Amino acid sequence: MLLINHDIGMCGARPIPTNGHGTFPGEATRFLWHMHHRVALEAPKLGELVMLRSGIVHGLPPESCVDEATLEGLIVAAGYRLAYVPEAVVHNHGPETVRDFVRQRRRIAAGHYWLRDVCGYAVSTMDVSRIARLTLSELSLRTPTRTAYALGTIGVEVISRALASSTSAPARTTTSGRSRRRPSRSSPTSCAPNTISIRASRLARSPNT
Repeated sequence: MLLINHDIGMCGARPIPTNGHGTFPGEATRFLWHMHHRVALEAPKLGELVMLRSGIVHGLPPESCVDEATLEGLIVAAGYRLAYVPEAVVHNHGPETVRDFVRQRRRIAAGHYWLRDVCGYAVSTMDVSRIARLTLSELSLRTPTRTAYALGTIGVEVISRALASSTSAPARTTTSGRSRRRPSRSSPTSCAPNTISIRASRLARSPNT
């Protein structure tokens, strides 16, 4: 992809969760990544496994808690395109409890708000009209159980985004609940590729997105 298309600076695979069926966290995780796939087909939203063109990004802002989304912003700011490669599949595993699921969604939403407000870049999943249109096409009375899980997931996502929009953003957490960095919207850190602080060791880490 990068060798053939020189205007593409970053490409990403399709994440498919290994969570089981029959529990809310498992079904919600599956539904979210399915919607991630549908959004990415229209407007690339990359996560879990990505490839970058060398020489563009040398590090990430220390405040970032959404690494791949921040990389997207840096790549686009440098004048390159993003590409979604659904044929390349990566398996991941989401939260196992409702509490961890909510904490993860709130943390990711806070990171996306920080990226938009501080760096001026909005990921494609922040487009509410696109999300609403695609989500409505997934709801059907013919599949009541799936629709019920989907509606529950939508409700959690709405609540998580509302909580994340508060001034005090949630601490960065993993599936296990371990706290990490707390992003701040008032941070003066620049997100420009040439002025960000160097944190090359973080480029290899791929948190859930």
